[in-house]
Amino acid sequence: PDAAPMLFSDGDDPFRPAGAWEHVVYKPNKKTGRAIWEVSYHRFEEQKEHPETIGITQVSGRAILPATVMGHVMEALLHGRPVSLRRAREEGGMQFPNRGQWEALREAA
Repeated sequence: PDAAPMLFSDGDDPFRPAGAWEHVVYKPNKKTGRAIWEVSYHRFEEQKEHPETIGITQVSGRAILPATVMGHVMEALLHGRPVSLRRAREEGGMQFPNRGQWEALREAA
């Protein structure tokens, strides 16, 4: 049971953090006025695109890795944006702590 993977709901209901992490800094791009991570986040979370599709179809024409796309999605989470953790795991290959790892983190805190 301690090594069992984290389970997520069957639906696409995203995890909604209470707010942004207190130490996160929003850094907008000078040309667009938006942070770099926002485009990937919008395409993943709002348009439901797969991370590989997002990675190979960049406006700049230069592909980015799916792992970079998922890093952008996790950055959105730090900024308090809702994220479908189920999709992040299934489509983006994100790894989340199991019960035993969470308990170890809790004890260490």
